[in-house]
Amino acid sequence: MMKLDFSSLYDRAKKFYAFLSVKGGINLPPFHTFLEITYRCNLRCEFCQFLDILRKKTPESLRERELSLSEIKRVIDQIPNHTLITITGGEPFLREDILDIVEYACLRHKVHIISNGTLITEQVAKKLNKLGSGHILRNGLFWMSISLHGDKEIHDALTGVSGSFQKTTNAIKNIQKYRIHPYPKLNLQTVINKKNVAYLSRIVEIAYGLNVRVCNFMVQDVGVHFERDKMLDKPLFMYAPTPPYIKEDLLAQSLKKAHDKALRLAIKLRYQLGGKENIIKYYSRKINIENYVCYAPWSTIGISAYGDVGLCFSCSFGNVKKQKLKEIWNNKRLTNFRRLLIKKGAFPGCAGCCFLQHK
Repeated sequence: MMKLDFSSLYDRAKKFYAFLSVKGGINLPPFHTFLEITYRCNLRCEFCQFLDILRKKTPESLRERELSLSEIKRVIDQIPNHTLITITGGEPFLREDILDIVEYACLRHKVHIISNGTLITEQVAKKLNKLGSGHILRNGLFWMSISLHGDKEIHDALTGVSGSFQKTTNAIKNIQKYRIHPYPKLNLQTVINKKNVAYLSRIVEIAYGLNVRVCNFMVQDVGVHFERDKMLDKPLFMYAPTPPYIKEDLLAQSLKKAHDKALRLAIKLRYQLGGKENIIKYYSRKINIENYVCYAPWSTIGISAYGDVGLCFSCSFGNVKKQKLKEIWNNKRLTNFRRLLIKKGAFPGCAGCCFLQHK
């Protein structure tokens, strides 16, 4: 029987949603919600887009404005049934009520969690597996993306925390050990950077050893996400980010080596920006934003840990503490943003974003 490729179906659905909205004038409800439940984190990854915030603010100050459990449940109740919810952060497992949030979301939705895995103990792994979906089309915990950026030495250096590699790999082993249902599936999520670029094939080997069959290779997002307080003469999304430079031949050789190893070990590699060649262009600073498009604002909604609703560039189109999600989804400001995106396809500031799709 042919297996469903969920990522391919997801991309096609985004295009279909955008087509209906733009050509047919139909504003469909979102089918994917990103729910950021905290900006606290127990790691200090040197490439993290939240790193400046984590360094400047205490965990207590970051916690103060977070949506409460009751507020999060109220938001989940407003999300269309049987759609996908991605629970992320920060590190979501720093919230003491994380399992309550996941369990509630699983009642009427498919749930995806993004985590560094370091706080997923044996007991937590057992509870997560009980929430697993029995089928790709059923509600429940559907997928988990676990961040892993190299072997023990490289990963611990990049996260700034000794022992983080061991905790992350232990979490994956426990999730596999106590599996009850076919889901949640797992993937490793790796941000390519100067310290790990020569060792990407090692990620594939680690995935194979952990019985993980999917690896996502991501680019370092260096967009100007948190510069609202600066005096800017144009909107944030009109500023093109400058990614760290990595030599084309070095990155090309490493990606090829990882690709060849993945073929031998039957590991699926997924590449941000539409493929290996585009990742190489990104890090060599040759990416042409005119070759990309974004369909996300027609299909996907993001809710910050503080209740702000948007998707990108720290734009807030409303707040769930004050308005219904449906009202924000259809309001004038978000509608105008979509119209501007139709004209542009993508903005200079979109380079490096995980929603960006190659034409």
